[in-house]
Parts: sequence; structure tokens; C-alpha cells
Amino acid sequence: MKYLTSVLLILISSFSFASDIQVQNKISRVQGKFGGKVGIYTIDRNDWKNFKYNENFQFPICSVYKFLVVGAILKESMTNPDLLDKKIKIHEGDIIGYTPVTSKNINKSLSVKDLSKAAILSDNTAANLLINELGGLKKLNEFIISLNDKDTIITANEPNINNINLHDNFNKTSPKSIARDINKIAFSDDVLDKRHQKLFRKWLKENDTGKNRIAYSLPEGWQIGDKTGTCEYGSTNDVAILWPKGKKAIIMSILYTQADKNAKPKDEIIQATSKIVLDYITSQEYE
Repeated sequence: MKYLTSVLLILISSFSFASDIQVQNKISRVQGKFGGKVGIYTIDRNDWKNFKYNENFQFPICSVYKFLVVGAILKESMTNPDLLDKKIKIHEGDIIGYTPVTSKNINKSLSVKDLSKAAILSDNTAANLLINELGGLKKLNEFIISLNDKDTIITANEPNINNINLHDNFNKTSPKSIARDINKIAFSDDVLDKRHQKLFRKWLKENDTGKNRIAYSLPEGWQIGDKTGTCEYGSTNDVAILWPKGKKAIIMSILYTQADKNAKPKDEIIQATSKIVLDYITSQEYE
């Protein structure tokens, strides 16, 4: 009987392993079709299973880093309760690139809370002002290290963070590390208290920049909160928290980059690979 149980356990493990390989092979074919390199990591908070593909490769982080800035601000506000209400004036010289919120508020003041929400919406100026409020990039990196993330080192703010150097790992991250980071900020009591976790998740849910990425393949009835990023080498990123109907959340990071510095971003590879992974997850657990 003990022998039979052992054999069954081996068969079950082998089936699960083979299924992972089959899905990885599908993703490999998609990667071959689009060119470039894609990396994926998931954390299923229902059973703590992970799906992995190039999960340790270092990809350009692009604007995904902005959720780390917001996480650091929320962490700081736990010991400085007036921080989120602090007003910061927006000057015309502060406006850099994509600024959907701050560009409409030149010579006006926005609260740190408003700037945090704007940063999740990928407002460049909001991110820069928040980094200044933290005390600079050193403080941001201290927060990242506190998450036990040794892969992600931010050495520039906007717009220079988007200038990618292929010969170092600065301003880059891995699918595994960045998925763990968003999971910890959103759900770990060791990082934020419940009130600040809830605020962080709310801002992610209100973000609308990712409708053509992971959200495009989302099963009906699921909710999503995410942070996207796009920069040089056609780098196309999405890091998301998914809420299946009636289940605990699933974390999914998909990062993509290409060989040509001037390559265009490709939402389609995020759509295709997320659908493959989501189909696999739902067939395994949510039939």
C-alpha cells in the first residue's frame, strides 16, 4: 500500500511537471514567432504554486518601477502620518514626457496621495517628485532591499531610467523578483499595514494603462490591478494582481524585450502568453 501511494505521488508530480513543460513549450513557440525574449512568473495565493519561464532573466524595468516608489511612500507614511496629505507644487519645469495628471496641474499643488495614484497611472513627473520626497534613489533602493529583492537596482529617475545599457543590470528586474515585490507590498503585514495595503491595491485596480496587456486575456468575472512599463528595445511589461471570482489573488509578471534598441513595443506577446498561462491555471484549478 505504501509502495502504491509512492508511485501515485510520483505520477501526479510527473503529470504536473509535464504540464508545466508543455505550457513552457507553447510560450517558447510564441516567443519564436514574435522574436525577442519573454519572462513570466506567477504566484498563486490559493495554493502557492508558481509558473516560471525565464523567471531569473534581467529585463528593463521601464515604468514598472513606479509601483516600488509608491510602496516606499506608503511605507514611509506609516511612521509619518501627515505625509500622504502633504502638498507639493507642480512647476512647468517638472513636466517630463508622459504626464497625464501633473501636466494638467502646473502651478497648482497636489498631495503626495494624489501623486502616488498618478505614479501608478505612469505619470513621470509624479514619480520624480515622490522620489525626491523619499529622499532620493538611495532611499528607494533601501526599500527594495527590505523586500529581499537583490535583482532590482534603480540608478536613475525619469526620463533616464528608460535608457537601457545592455552591459549591466541597473534599472532592470527579473519576473520572479518583481512578482514577489508586488505580492509583498499588496499583501504582507511585514511591509504595509492593512490600511495601506488596501490603498495600494485600490490604485492598481484603478490603473487603465494595461487594458491591452494581461487584462486583454482576463477570464470573465475576474478583476485586475496592474502596473505597466514600456521603454527602449521594445520592452513591454505588465505586473499584475488578478482576482479570480471567489478565489484568492494570483500574481502575474510578464516582461518582454527585444534586440533592436528602436524596436516597437508588442502588446500582442503579453496578450498571447498571458492567455496561455491563464488557460493553464484555470484548467488546473478552476474548472
